[in-house]
Order: sequence, then C-alpha cells, then structure tokens
Amino acid sequence: MERLQSNISLGIFVLIAVALLLRWAAQFQINAELQQARREVAVQDSIAHISDSLRRNQRIVAKGKVKKGKELVFHEKNDNSRHRILLTGDSMGDGLFLAWRKLRKQGNFDIRYQPWYGSTTDSWAKTDKLENMIENYRPTLVIFSLGANQINDHKIAAKEDHIREIVRQMSDAEFIWIGPPNWKEDTGINNLIIENVGRERFFDSRQLPFERRKDGAHPTEKSAAIWADSISQWIDRNPHITFSFCGNR
Repeated sequence: MERLQSNISLGIFVLIAVALLLRWAAQFQINAELQQARREVAVQDSIAHISDSLRRNQRIVAKGKVKKGKELVFHEKNDNSRHRILLTGDSMGDGLFLAWRKLRKQGNFDIRYQPWYGSTTDSWAKTDKLENMIENYRPTLVIFSLGANQINDHKIAAKEDHIREIVRQMSDAEFIWIGPPNWKEDTGINNLIIENVGRERFFDSRQLPFERRKDGAHPTEKSAAIWADSISQWIDRNPHITFSFCGNR
C-alpha cells in the first residue's frame, strides 16, 4: 500500500513538472515571437524612414530593388569628387547617410550607402559581402556601423573571431568602425570591438546623448545629424585617417 501511494505521489509530481515545463516552453515561444515581431517592426520602420527621407531629394535614387535581407543601395555622386565613402553595416547608418549626403554637396566625395538591416558581427563574418563591396566600389574610406543588434548579447567572447574576420575583409582599405548609439548599457560589444580594432579606428558613440525614434533605439534624424557631425570632426582630427571631410588632406 505504501509503495502504491509512493508511486501515485511520484506520478503526480511528474505530471505537475511536465505541465510546468510545457507552460514555460509555451511562454518562451510567445516571448520569442513577440521579440521577433518587434524587431521586424523596427526594421520596417527604418526602411520606411530612410525611403521617405530620400524621396524628398530627387537627386538620390535607390539602385535596384529591395533584395533578400531587405538590402538597399543608395549612391550620391559628386562630379568634382576625389574621394569615395562606403557607409555600411546595420540600420544605424540611416541617419548618418542622410546627414552626410547633405554635407557631400559642399564636399569632395561620393557616398554610397549599403545597409544590411538587422545584421550582427556573425552575419558579416560568415559572408564575403563586405569584401565584395570594397572590391567593387574601391572606397577611399569605409565607415562601418555595427553592434547595435548585440547590445544584449551575453555570448560576447564568442564574437571576437567574427570581428577579426570583418577587419580581415577590410584588407588594405582605410576604415573606421562606428560603435552603436547605446540606449542602455551593453554587455560588452563596444569594448570587444575596441580591443580588436583599436581606439584610433573606433568612434565610441556611448559618449553622446541621443533623441530616439519611436522604437526607442534609432536616433531621430536631427540627433543623427549631430552624431554625424561629431564623427566628421573626429575623422578630421584623427591622424590615422588620411581622408578629411573638410578637404584639407
């Protein structure tokens, strides 16, 4: 009788444990779906924002259609240009491009913007996309904005090889890496990039205050313009960069 009662108690315990596990798994799936939905909304908002902004200036046109991965390419030329800027990385480059295309009108450079929305260090390291961009466009300066999608990454140490591979793909191209405009403290992505890229090639965006768009992460167009201006001044003062926005080099 005692053995029977013990087996019944064990059975009840197992059923309760299974029920709790199934409930946890269901909640985890719901949370994952909600997170993915929020990310997709943020990507669509970013695409809509830059597309609407670019349509205001008819001199800018998208080259081709949106491809797999929501890839867009925007290119504005300057007939008197001596330099070419390739701006790429994640969607944080949207506002930077809108600011620099205006500066380009008084500058001496072309600017090509080719974002990979939602991308991470893993994304870029596992393809030759960056290498091909550089080979095809042959930029004077590569401005690479990446890290925002890894603010909450708790497996940062595993990303070091990815960052090194990205740097390798830069080859002999002159480049700078724009750190993410943190909306909260990150789990280490900024410091890991600095360790592998060097402070002379890394613009630390954590030092700046930002006004945010409705997604709470992307800077507003006005705030991104201030960000772009800070980066431009930093580049002009940087002895490790031969390109200068003010055209004195």
